[in-house]
Amino acid sequence: MPPTDLVIRSAEWADIQAICELDRVTFLTRWTPEVYKRLIADQRSDLRIACIGERLIGFHATTRVYPDIELLKIAVQPEFQGAGVGRALLEDAMGSARDHEYSSCFLEVRASNARAIRFYRRKGFEVVGVRRAYYRNPVEDALVMRKELSAVSGT
Repeated sequence: MPPTDLVIRSAEWADIQAICELDRVTFLTRWTPEVYKRLIADQRSDLRIACIGERLIGFHATTRVYPDIELLKIAVQPEFQGAGVGRALLEDAMGSARDHEYSSCFLEVRASNARAIRFYRRKGFEVVGVRRAYYRNPVEDALVMRKELSAVSGT
């Protein structure tokens, strides 16, 4: 169960620094503040954050190309991993996609990221392809995963 005082909301310009700091501690491939600013400004994208009080403890970024959405990133502060925050963020993204009648969600994940792969499989994602040498620093394959969405199914 996620913390009871967890709030998920749309990111704002003032959140960019905290988002970039979380990106730095959770990903090998980091995005610049400009990338996050573009996500906030782009009507086809969502950048949403999970907070406890004023502290940002997670975020997700998605983009929509009808009839699909792509989960670009999902991140959770290390001390909150395994506490349901990632699940709450994923449910937030999937719920919004279903509400807008998107049919499936795609994502890429490092082939070596066994924890994330297990998480996504438990949530109904299946491996549908491999992108060879997709990631840099270090060079690594990406597994392409997909989940069918429907108005009646949960995540």
